[in-house]
Amino acid sequence: MGPRRFDTVVILVKSQATETAFASIRPALEGRAVLVTLQNGVGNAELLEGLCADSMAQDIEAGRETELEAMTGYVVRKAKELGVPMPVTESVYRMAKGVEYAANARRAKR
Repeated sequence: MGPRRFDTVVILVKSQATETAFASIRPALEGRAVLVTLQNGVGNAELLEGLCADSMAQDIEAGRETELEAMTGYVVRKAKELGVPMPVTESVYRMAKGVEYAANARRAKR
């Protein structure tokens, strides 16, 4: 059996173990993996966002699809579907998609 890849991961560790837990599963995440945290410690969501942002930057640089669509894109589409305004989230999403688009355009010119 080859290396395993996961499209969804649930984090259930003590706050002080968040970074180590993420580092241990990172090799098994690819593409648009969804990361769910059910922690109640202060700062866990921000820590995971920062760790994911690093992987997103690496994905953009390497020309791989990022998790942006699966995470933020889904939220923006669902909010529109339900009639829930999310102007800040939608703006950030569009800006991030612009970064992806610009990186892909630069890569295509090479």
